[in-house]
Amino acid sequence: MAIAQADVLWRPEDDYRVKPTLEEGDVYRPDILAVINAAVDSLSRDLRELNLDIHGEVMDVADKKRIIQKSNTKNEKRGFEVTRHHLLETAWVATYTHGKGGRVLGVNSEIDALPGISHACGHNLIGTAGVAVACAAKATMEQLDIDGKVVLLGTPAEEGGFGKVKLWEKGAYKGMDACVMSVTRPA
Repeated sequence: MAIAQADVLWRPEDDYRVKPTLEEGDVYRPDILAVINAAVDSLSRDLRELNLDIHGEVMDVADKKRIIQKSNTKNEKRGFEVTRHHLLETAWVATYTHGKGGRVLGVNSEIDALPGISHACGHNLIGTAGVAVACAAKATMEQLDIDGKVVLLGTPAEEGGFGKVKLWEKGAYKGMDACVMSVTRPA
């Protein structure tokens, strides 16, 4: 009897001998984890710089535009195709396609701040994590020749502006098989 994908919960620290298998392939792929770790490690300086850039700003419209422009320029250098002002003034999308077909992974990257307290919600971490995930997925597809597409979506105006809701209503999430986002929480 095959195990359904949704029924599988297995962590790398679990004993490999009891690892559940699926007819479609392995749940745990050390080769994929190695590529992800190497990709994030190689970007650690850039990711830290982005994190500090976002955190250091009060986040008026000019600050957002400056940080978004800098981030988009780096994403282009990393091999993503960037569309600025994607459906909203400060929204953007960076895409990378490898091969033909495959799954489409969406990744949200929030960049915003709260008036008076700036980044209490951790948007500097959320925005940076989104970039890290998209870059790691891109590296995995390239190095392991996995067909698919990564869509890194810069979502502005999250604090009272309902940025993702507006992007959803305008169709920004159409065509994605899954969309992920990292969110901070109190320690």
